[in-house]
Amino acid sequence: MKLKTIVLATCATFIVSGCAKNINEIQTTASMETIQVAKDKLKENKYIEVTDNGVIAYTLTTHGGGLRWKRVHIKEISYRVACEDFKWFTDRGMVVRMTFLGNGGMQNDYDIHRCKTEVPTTLYAPHN
Repeated sequence: MKLKTIVLATCATFIVSGCAKNINEIQTTASMETIQVAKDKLKENKYIEVTDNGVIAYTLTTHGGGLRWKRVHIKEISYRVACEDFKWFTDRGMVVRMTFLGNGGMQNDYDIHRCKTEVPTTLYAPHN
């Protein structure tokens, strides 16, 4: 039974990692000027990398300790960061890659089309 579990886990890892496009292969429509603005404005944030092809890579981690990401939180945080906080950049053709490391983590890419078609949750909306 243990061998079957190991094989299934290994296969699942390959399937999930195979879906993510290499960050340097992502095609954006951002101008070199927009990419340079992103590099200048975001260079102080140690969790963010701006690639030469116009991808803002934002990585968050649970830092272990038995913590686990919840999908609803990942979806909400990803949308808010990519489509609201970095709206200026996505409006100008950049892609925001949100990576959540740790238990339950996942990766999402947001471009202007996804920002316009995806609806955020009300998870962090003020309650009256």
